[in-house]
Amino acid sequence: MNVETKVQQYREVRKKVWFEATRTATSSLQEHQDNQAIFREFVTGLCNRCQLSEHGGTDEIAAIKLWHKMWTVIRYAGIRSNIATNEILTIEDIFDNYKEFTSTDWDIEKHGSQLILGGSKVHQLASRSGIFEGRKPIANWSKNKRTVGLARDLSRFMRHKANTTPVIEFLTGGGDVDDVWNVLEHLQKINYKQRITALHLMMDLGFQVVKPDIVLSRLFFELGWTKDAIPLLPGNISIDDLSGKGLHGNKFHYTNSKMYRPVIELARQIVKHINPQELKEDIGWVTSNPIREFDFFMVKYGQEPEPSRGIVRKLYGEMASGCFIRINSPLNTPKACR
Repeated sequence: MNVETKVQQYREVRKKVWFEATRTATSSLQEHQDNQAIFREFVTGLCNRCQLSEHGGTDEIAAIKLWHKMWTVIRYAGIRSNIATNEILTIEDIFDNYKEFTSTDWDIEKHGSQLILGGSKVHQLASRSGIFEGRKPIANWSKNKRTVGLARDLSRFMRHKANTTPVIEFLTGGGDVDDVWNVLEHLQKINYKQRITALHLMMDLGFQVVKPDIVLSRLFFELGWTKDAIPLLPGNISIDDLSGKGLHGNKFHYTNSKMYRPVIELARQIVKHINPQELKEDIGWVTSNPIREFDFFMVKYGQEPEPSRGIVRKLYGEMASGCFIRINSPLNTPKACR
């Protein structure tokens, strides 16, 4: 497997996002520069925050910082990024206090997606009244119940842990932070049952992983990277198989570990071979967090526009020929059409 070729393909994706996704056909030079400034500021700030060194604290301040990432990644699961961002902005002053959820006002009993019984603040969330008047919380009871449960578990952990124990051990179980698969297994045990959400949390905390969601998984597939990482995939596998809609049903769904683990390991290899100086020469800047930067650029290539992040143009699938992507490579090979 030629990792260096993939590094060059990533560099092309990165340049396209920076130079093309930050402008529309009618953007003025000033608007383009403004969007680039918004994008760079956000990416730089994000990559600075997504460092494990930021989460070595042992006190309440460290718990609050960790909790913010714990609950916000749950809100992003399964919906568009901009919808989750807008929801978070309206509720974070309430949700940022994990001790808030220890009250019986937050008791939740549900059946499937339906709320059966709930405390007073649960009903306020459902009706957007009381403390949620004028706010836009989403009444997803699976997400809300998981959030409440994690908040209560974190509160219990903080009460009983030794003063010298880092708060991050609530998520790692005290294991080696470099053993990302062991950390993922522990997260499953504490109610991050959705593995992609757990990996999102790990990525945002600074673990050396990407979030292999459907967007990133499709990009890897279209670039031919998935078949390189998993050479025994059947010859008739298609991009539809990633979402369970192809010939193979759910056998090769992107949430299956046999699919996402090789994707993550390949991303880690690519990042190890990246030369930061070359990335800086490509667009004029680079961050100090290559794996988080890699994930963000790749995903922003494939996602819908998000003007609050400086992304105003969708590059995914926009080629006039109908092809998904044509990335320059030594072979100059166009990738599959959809």
